[in-house]
Amino acid sequence: ITDNILLCDGAPGAYGMRITGRHHTVARNFIRGGEFGLHLMAGEFIERDLTGSYKPILREGTALGRVPAYNQPKENLIEDNVLVDNAGVDFLLGNGYKSSWPQAQRVLLPEQNRFAGNLVFKPKGGIAFQIAPQDKKPPLDVFAFGPNEFAGNHVLGGTVALTPAPEGIRVGPATSPAPTPPAILTPADVGPSWMRASAK
Repeated sequence: ITDNILLCDGAPGAYGMRITGRHHTVARNFIRGGEFGLHLMAGEFIERDLTGSYKPILREGTALGRVPAYNQPKENLIEDNVLVDNAGVDFLLGNGYKSSWPQAQRVLLPEQNRFAGNLVFKPKGGIAFQIAPQDKKPPLDVFAFGPNEFAGNHVLGGTVALTPAPEGIRVGPATSPAPTPPAILTPADVGPSWMRASAK
């Protein structure tokens, strides 16, 4: 998921990206003015019923006869993305945690993901990085998640709601001008030369 430009610019219902599953690269994306930025979803535990109230999504032909609503985000690379003036949390780890519990078992928090070189610009303030708090009461006390890694990330104008705050996220004021999106290509910029000539 690379090199995308999302100019939400405050439009109702417009937001950035939701990531689920493993081994994705999410890099060099520009997201501006969305309801939120880039969220890693909470994964659904499907191996067994934790409470007696689980209502899984049934799917014939699968190993367990059921599938998760969302797969756990794990071992993804999220790097060099620029998020500008989004209203909600820019990077939320575990969006939808315990949503519709216990009929749904979305209790797997993102783990072992690497966040590197991302820039968050929040001139109005707000939370740039946050992880959903884990419920550790039974039956959820059986889950333990590996750490996520942070390196070379910058937050200008926002806050980091991670405890302890990772060393790989620097926080400062939003004093510089807002980052602008990369140049947007037009039909005259792409394709074979004979097509570019006809697009002018």
